[in-house]
Amino acid sequence: AHGFTVKSCLWVGGEADGYKTIVDDRAQKVDKIAVGNPHRWLWKRRMSEAGRRLLQDKQQAFGSVSATTEEEAAIYSVLANDVTTALANPCLRNSWTKSLCVLLTGVWCRVEDEVLYRHNCNRRRSCRPAFPGCQYEKEENECLSETSQLAGMREAQIASTLQSNVFLQKKQHDEGSHRFPYRTAMMAFIIGRSAILDFCAEEVTKLVSDIKQSSINGQDDQDWKALRFVTHLLCFLESFQTSSTSIIIADITNQKNLVLFEYVKYLESRPDLWHFLTLYVSLLPDSTILEYLPSVLCKVLDTSERKLMMEQIRNLMLRLELPLLRRVVRLALSTEGLGYVGNESLDAVKCN
Repeated sequence: AHGFTVKSCLWVGGEADGYKTIVDDRAQKVDKIAVGNPHRWLWKRRMSEAGRRLLQDKQQAFGSVSATTEEEAAIYSVLANDVTTALANPCLRNSWTKSLCVLLTGVWCRVEDEVLYRHNCNRRRSCRPAFPGCQYEKEENECLSETSQLAGMREAQIASTLQSNVFLQKKQHDEGSHRFPYRTAMMAFIIGRSAILDFCAEEVTKLVSDIKQSSINGQDDQDWKALRFVTHLLCFLESFQTSSTSIIIADITNQKNLVLFEYVKYLESRPDLWHFLTLYVSLLPDSTILEYLPSVLCKVLDTSERKLMMEQIRNLMLRLELPLLRRVVRLALSTEGLGYVGNESLDAVKCN
């Protein structure tokens, strides 16, 4: 079996065996280039058998399989579109991403096999003797029979297959249940629009509830990385509504504003991240900006930091520069400003 993996990369088997006509204008002639792999089906059967045998023989002989042997067997199984064996291979079964790639590749190759099978059937009916490459009808039927579970498999079925994978379930259990479901988000994008909207609605509700609960309990155990991820995801989805070919997504703006405001408050609690604050605030509604940002500007005592934020306001929301400055001045001159900064700090704000 050694060496077939490299050869498989050189043999073009993704189209029907035959010839492609290429016109050479310079030489004023027509060239016929051979395309396809006439032994594709026979080769796939041998690859599938090699992948299974390689794993079984090594396990029986040594009780375990070396990493090199595992990878070689996995390559054979993937090339042969043997998804069942590939997902049971130790070097693939514990990785959610690799398992997803195996399933997506398997579904795509199944469609390719069906097209080539129909093509060969037409050639068998119309050509006597059969066209070269069409003589492996038995192997064709065996390959299609072994991959019958992939026929017509949709994205939601792929997600269900991954969720029911015992190896992935065990790994997820070992990682802990508090981890943010990034895989669910990835799968939602693969499934489609409805899954994306359901994921966003569920995670927004959960995140906002967790933040409020943490605030009530006085604890700082919130998953801020998850909040950042959902914030950027919702901003990305909302951008489709203002693109050249706009896509209206129901309630996505309200969800974005809700989560974004929580993320902005997190940035406010981190003075080392204040240089990002104005950018994210500019994505909020004007009414929220005018109500929230002046109180934040009153806390900025460093001259260079204040200058940077004013430049950002001028570049990102010029329309609100004057109303914001007026509110900052009024807040600094009023006793209400003492609630945001101390008496001495308020004097520094007034001087600036």
